[in-house]
Amino acid sequence: MLLRGIFLSAVQLASRTRPERLLPAGTVAELVALLGTELGLTTDGDAFDRFTALESAFQARVNTTDDAISARRVRSAEDLRAVLDLTLAEVRGGDRFDFQWQRARTDIDQLHVMLEEHDAQAEATQRDLEAKLAEYTLAFHEARDELARLQARQPGVLARRAAKSVLTRAGLLQRK
Repeated sequence: MLLRGIFLSAVQLASRTRPERLLPAGTVAELVALLGTELGLTTDGDAFDRFTALESAFQARVNTTDDAISARRVRSAEDLRAVLDLTLAEVRGGDRFDFQWQRARTDIDQLHVMLEEHDAQAEATQRDLEAKLAEYTLAFHEARDELARLQARQPGVLARRAAKSVLTRAGLLQRK
């Protein structure tokens, strides 16, 4: 049972870890042996044979890909041996995964640069808009003040016009 846990852990570890980080193991079987040794478990050829026999018997009962249990057992044993013989790079997806990972990291870096440029451009645009707003606000206040001055002068202008009109009608002022 312990060897089954080590086997499943080794497969998961190999699928998520760069192969060079798991050296000196090069295959799943070597990684299982390495992990087993760290736990004080003997993982020689006999241990793998016993594990394969027990695991394939279990898989034959729960796996229904073939009609006969014996055929399922043979298929499970072959599958287990095939997985044990896989290199760690094969389990992980080969070199292709590393290239995809590097390309993704490069893409992420480029996106960060683009985001920084966008942020800088947005900040510059905001500064320009704030400057224009300040300019337009000043112009608005100046126009409002001028309008107030003009409106303040208007009653005097109207009074002068009215007086001029009255004086002209009265004949005291001549039209020009």
